[in-house]
Amino acid sequence: MRRGRDRALRATLLRARDEDKDQTYFLYGLRQDQLAHARFPLGELTKPEVREVARDLGLATADKPESQGICFIPDGDVRGALRSRGGWAPQPGPIVDAEGERVGEHAGAAGYTVGQRQGLGLALGEPRYVSRVDPRSNVITLARREDLETTSVVLEDVRFVAGGPPADAAFRAEVRVRHRGALVPASIRRESRSRAGSDRWIVETDTPVWAAAPGQAAVFYDGERCLGGGRIALDRAA
Repeated sequence: MRRGRDRALRATLLRARDEDKDQTYFLYGLRQDQLAHARFPLGELTKPEVREVARDLGLATADKPESQGICFIPDGDVRGALRSRGGWAPQPGPIVDAEGERVGEHAGAAGYTVGQRQGLGLALGEPRYVSRVDPRSNVITLARREDLETTSVVLEDVRFVAGGPPADAAFRAEVRVRHRGALVPASIRRESRSRAGSDRWIVETDTPVWAAAPGQAAVFYDGERCLGGGRIALDRAA
């Protein structure tokens, strides 16, 4: 990540030079007062360049292996962490296909995510992926890979780095729906207010995006500049 300033002397959030290490997808919600005190000293360097600096300084981290997975769950046991840290008590429930027919049983809805294929414990003749997780009814729905493609996404809790959107009602930008996901050109427009009273926005992508999971971020970019983003809502745009 890098920080800059626009013509209005507002702080801007820029993508890192090293695309593999860019973290703007997670930082899109930073406000102006927060960015004013933020510094990203490695934003202009690639990871190999950072390692070379560390070697020159004799730092032990120069050749430290890359970390993978969730850093605060070192053993990779997400369900175990939910139990021990969040008090989650798994409740088995039905797994259904796109037609609503029951095809199996899951071991707790919180242990699954949209787009998941592994760990379902089912053999249905062709690959199936989690297309919906409904924690209220405790139902997991499966579908074919192509059924998880969409060009319309509803966003809630949308925030902009500059404090407001580039245009009041609609604007064009590139959108990323997961960390390291492809940037897709899209039209973004304000739709209405949600039940919580905040604005909802509709993202219409030029080409389909896959497995846009409720709760995950959709982040907007104008070239190297991160504009902001929001959380994907449970319901999709019509």
